[in-house]
Amino acid sequence: ATGGLSVAGHASSWHYAHVTVTGINQGVAYESLAVPLLAKLDKGFSCTLLAYGQTGSGKTHTMFGPPGCLTEAALASAQGGGVPEEWGLLPRML
Repeated sequence: ATGGLSVAGHASSWHYAHVTVTGINQGVAYESLAVPLLAKLDKGFSCTLLAYGQTGSGKTHTMFGPPGCLTEAALASAQGGGVPEEWGLLPRML
């Protein structure tokens, strides 16, 4: 989904290109959010991936994965030599 934000009394407005839905898995979030940004980055565009929300809403979980998941053991046990299922957006992008 796309959307925008404007603040009463201010001439500026901000638009965002995509919103993801609560409850999707890390792989779906990566495909819908990060892959298009990486394609633009590869073409020379500057890109920003912003996680914004209320405290405890899952920003860090979405960006990195659950606590303790970024281990060599998790990488070694990933099916087919891929990325561990629980890893968030940032480690998948790198």
